Amino acid sequence: MAVTLTQAQTVEDTYNKYLDFNLARLQGEQDKAMDFSRQIMQDTARLSVKVKINFFNSLARLYEDDNQSVNAIPLYERVVAAEPDYYVAHRALGYLYLKNISDADKPLNSPSTDAEYVKAVKKPCLNWRRRRPAMLTTIL
Repeated sequence: MAVTLTQAQTVEDTYNKYLDFNLARLQGEQDKAMDFSRQIMQDTARLSVKVKINFFNSLARLYEDDNQSVNAIPLYERVVAAEPDYYVAHRALGYLYLKNISDADKPLNSPSTDAEYVKAVKKPCLNWRRRRPAMLTTIL
C-alpha cells in the first residue's frame, strides 16, 4: 500500500484537485487555491487541453489579483498561444504590459520622460527625415 501512495497523481486525482482549486478560488480562499495550483502544476499533462487552458487562465488571474504580474504574464502568454482568439487573455496581457510602463498614466499629448522610449521613437524619425526626398519622388 505504501507504493501506491508514493506514485504520481492519477488523472482523477488531478481533476479533483482542479475542481478544488476552482472552488477555493471562487470562494475567495486565495491561499488554498494557490496550494492546489502548485499540486496541479506538477501534473498538468494529465489535464485535457481545454481544462489546462482554463487552469492557466484562472491561475494567471489569481496571480494578477495578488499583484504578481511576473507570474501572471507567462501564464497568460501560454493561454494566448493555445487560444489566439481568446480576447480576455489578450486584454489582461495588454493591461499587465502597460502597467510596467512608467509613462502609461500620462495624457497622450504630454511628452514622455522615459529616455529609452524617446530614444527608440526618435531614431526611426531621424532616418525617415534623411530619406524623405527620395520617398516623396517615388510616391509622386
